[in-house]
Amino acid sequence: MDLDDLRRAAQSDPSDIDLQIRLWQARARIEGPDAYLEPLRDRTAWGQTPHAIQDLVIDEVEGRLEGFERIGTKNWLLQSFSVEPSKGLPPNDTILVERRLEHRLPTFRHKLSRMEFNLIPGEHDIEPILIGRWPVTVRQYSILLEEKLAKNEGEEVGDPMVGLSCSAVQDRLNSHDFRLPTNDEWVYTCDAGSTDYFYWGDNFDESYIWHQENCSAMRESVLVHEKRQKWNAFGLVDMLGNIWEWTSERSSHMKVSEECRGWSFRSSQWDIEQARIPNLHAPVELYSWREVEEEWSADDIGFRAVKSLPPRRSSS
Repeated sequence: MDLDDLRRAAQSDPSDIDLQIRLWQARARIEGPDAYLEPLRDRTAWGQTPHAIQDLVIDEVEGRLEGFERIGTKNWLLQSFSVEPSKGLPPNDTILVERRLEHRLPTFRHKLSRMEFNLIPGEHDIEPILIGRWPVTVRQYSILLEEKLAKNEGEEVGDPMVGLSCSAVQDRLNSHDFRLPTNDEWVYTCDAGSTDYFYWGDNFDESYIWHQENCSAMRESVLVHEKRQKWNAFGLVDMLGNIWEWTSERSSHMKVSEECRGWSFRSSQWDIEQARIPNLHAPVELYSWREVEEEWSADDIGFRAVKSLPPRRSSS
């Protein structure tokens, strides 16, 4: 069969996995190796892709990565509940509605730093990426820095690295072929497909977020929410709360030049919930946006690493 015949046959029998695999492989031979990643281009399409083809795509990504090891593939499930008006019952009655978000994604570990990354499918103008499952920790950064950092009083295993300017972070990440997420990438990976205000639902739930009222006057270990499985539907923890996270965007405003997102342990529940209310100065889509001066650093700003998908390695 030629490619058009394969397409027609695959469309007429989508349950034939062998036929779907043949089509996927034929497209890659004709269109080039990037066609192997086509199922990753769209989050919804990725969820509808048979697991057998997902596994082949994951194998393709693994073959492109140097210095990484795959540690597993998992269905990252997030259940949320919301109270909504009932239909067909008395007008003041409400019902509890369950929502489920689930993505089957692999986790890769950077062998040198031991940072863990999940492979995230793209959506619209956002390309597939690997992003850290939690902010870079002090220990991981010290490995990237190639020198042992002095341990501060009260510091715990898994504490995120803070106190670095955006440019310093970018320089260190770039030297290891990593980078910061863009604003769009950060928002997309934070929401993880959720249309609720928070990635866990519409209501504030402090079991997911470190903020001023539920933690000590300093950052918390990323391992706490990891052990409690308080991740979003992409398997990422502490996307909101604990520390602000640098993004790679430069603000267009006159008085600021860098942007970070996500709230921190100094943010109050009131501040976070009030930011849901849109106004002319703080539209709702910027609910976790903070602008700072150039070369600014603080003990509640850290960062999360991103790895762009590299081209296929030469077989020679």
